[in-house]
Amino acid sequence: MTPDLEERIGRIRRARVESKKFVAEPKKLMAEAMTREWDRMLAPWRIALSRMAVGPALFGVGAAFIKFIGA
Repeated sequence: MTPDLEERIGRIRRARVESKKFVAEPKKLMAEAMTREWDRMLAPWRIALSRMAVGPALFGVGAAFIKFIGA
């Protein structure tokens, strides 16, 4: 190959690499935004489920305490 052709091929390859980097950045940002949106949507459900789990746990602790003191 001639040096001119090699230079052109090298320039094309560098341009392709830069193009891939340019395209990858918005994709990464969109994936992060989707993850945060998903977390934001699920936050109320996480709170509700954790509170529903705490209720029976406190009831069990209360029952164990009553049994422990012998009432």
